[in-house]
Amino acid sequence: MPGGVYVDNGILIDDLNNNKVSIIDLSNIPALLGKHNWQNATAAYAAARSIDIEPENIIDAFKSYTSLSHRQELIKSDGGIAFINDSKATNIDSAAKALVCYDNIHWIVGGLFKEENLGALQYVLNNVEHAYLIGSNLDKLENLLRPFFPVSRCGDLEKAFHTAYHNASLCKPSTILLSPACASFDQFRNFEERGDTFRYLIETLGNIPS
Repeated sequence: MPGGVYVDNGILIDDLNNNKVSIIDLSNIPALLGKHNWQNATAAYAAARSIDIEPENIIDAFKSYTSLSHRQELIKSDGGIAFINDSKATNIDSAAKALVCYDNIHWIVGGLFKEENLGALQYVLNNVEHAYLIGSNLDKLENLLRPFFPVSRCGDLEKAFHTAYHNASLCKPSTILLSPACASFDQFRNFEERGDTFRYLIETLGNIPS
C-alpha cells in the first residue's frame, strides 16, 4: 500500500495506488466531526478497501453513519441551534475532543470533577461562548473556567439547559453542547441517564419557562 490512506484538512485521501484520490470531505458529516473521528474513518476506510469493498459503498456508509448515543450525538439542529449530547465525556480529555468540533459553543459542564486542573481543556476553549455549571464541584470549576469566558452557576441540568438555550437563541448560529468533563454520579445514576435527561429537555422545548 504505497501511499496509504490519510486525511488532509478533512478530506479523506486514498493514495493506496499512488494516485491520491480525494474520497470524501469528512468535515461535512455531522457524526464524524473532529480529528479523532477522522482517524477512525481513515482506519475504517483502509480496512474496508483491504477486503475489496468499493469506495462508493464506503462513502455511502460514511454518509449514513449516525453517532452512538451520548458520544457527540447530534440530537437536533433547528432554528440555528445544534444540540449535541456528549454525556459520555466524563473526563477532560474526552471533553477536549468535542470542544474543537463546534463553533459558538454554549457548554454545559460539571458533575464530579476528577482532576486538579484543566489539563488539555485549557488549549481548546476558543470556541466556547459561555459555560453553564452543574453538579457538586461548582466552586472549583468556576475558578478554573471564569478566566476564559462567562460562567453561569446553574447547579442542575434543567436550569443549565434552559439558560443555555435562552443565550444561544440570542446569538445564532450556536451549539448547545453537553460535554461534562465530569462523572455523573453526584446527580445521576450514570452518564446514560444524564444524556437521556438532556434529550428529554430538548424534546420538550415547548415547555421552556419564560
